[in-house]
Amino acid sequence: MTNGRAMGGTRTLSGVIAHETTHIMLANHLGEVRSVMLPTWQQEGYADHVAGESSLTDAEASRLRKTVRARRRWCITMPADGWRRR
Repeated sequence: MTNGRAMGGTRTLSGVIAHETTHIMLANHLGEVRSVMLPTWQQEGYADHVAGESSLTDAEASRLRKTVRARRRWCITMPADGWRRR
């Protein structure tokens, strides 16, 4: 299935249904306003993950993985006991 836009690959009908249903479920769970305030990468990432398919090309997915790995090295992780004042 294609949407007429330049996309990396195609999706199955069941993948499209799962992807779009995820958007609906996010809106129902978070509320319309909060769900649209999520960054696009997060909205689409959730939907692609649930669908088990992605509109990214292999090259785009590879570039994204490399970027995520590089940025993880610089992330601050919250301590197990939280951010309490000491």
